[in-house]
Amino acid sequence: MADAPKGEMRLMRARDLYIIRAIQREPTPERLRDFDPWDEEQAGIIEAALLTDGKYKRRVHPIDGGTRVLVKQQTDPDYIFRVWVEEMPYREAARRFGKRNNNQKKPSPFYRYKVGVQAEEEGMLAIKRALDAVGVMPTRGHSSYGGNGVAGDFSAIQAAERIINLWRRQHGEDEYEAASDHLIWTLTMTREAYPQHGDPGIADAHDGDIIQAVAYIGQNYPEIVGDEDAEQRVRHALTTWLRARTPLFVRGQMMRPENWRQALVKQTGSVGGSMSRGHQIGALIVTNHNSAARPKQRLMRVPRKTAGVPA
Repeated sequence: MADAPKGEMRLMRARDLYIIRAIQREPTPERLRDFDPWDEEQAGIIEAALLTDGKYKRRVHPIDGGTRVLVKQQTDPDYIFRVWVEEMPYREAARRFGKRNNNQKKPSPFYRYKVGVQAEEEGMLAIKRALDAVGVMPTRGHSSYGGNGVAGDFSAIQAAERIINLWRRQHGEDEYEAASDHLIWTLTMTREAYPQHGDPGIADAHDGDIIQAVAYIGQNYPEIVGDEDAEQRVRHALTTWLRARTPLFVRGQMMRPENWRQALVKQTGSVGGSMSRGHQIGALIVTNHNSAARPKQRLMRVPRKTAGVPA
């Protein structure tokens, strides 16, 4: 026989429910319009957590129905909701909130990261560790390099998540710290290749395709990692066209993310998917590197069985 639900039904005013901004995503204007005008059938039952620890202890936070609560807090704070309340620690509340929202709708990578960090998910904490080490802040907007005492912004969360997961797939599911180290190495490489100190514009160093390309190179050609000369040659191949003149590029031309995407389309006839594109660009950068490298400096492909991406 199944255990009885461990909770209770309460009648609560909208104002007495507490929205934790670190977890609750900001509803879009379109989502808010779903509740204007308000329909009583929309109220339903709010599922909430009575938090048992942390700075929000004894607060009742909605796990499901937060947008409905927000609407009424702003328009009718004394509105009475039916609320199913369960006691749980903060981490469990964040985990349930994230899981519930993932099942109901496709959340943005930034939102998954934000909730995942609160729920102490190892993959998201690995990303956070890397961003903290590099000195950038996660954002849902465009990425900026930072500088002059201002932290940069980083929005390529999905690309970072892929880098973490691909490392774990090759080296072991529990290798979160090593995967985080690889992401730190990757971002350090791209930021040294494309320095934009103090420039408020979009940071080439944080481009999702570019960081996946560099991560691909580091994972498939591990001999370059930690070798300053080899790393410098890779950075040079990333930022400079080293091959013969083509209809698109001349030797010595600076290569930015959009140039590498042009090179990929020229070679394959397709822009590729968001995951494969970075790896394909990584392979193009390796070819570019090898075209100007001495024989002993050329990057040699690792055996297919150990490569992070199929040869």
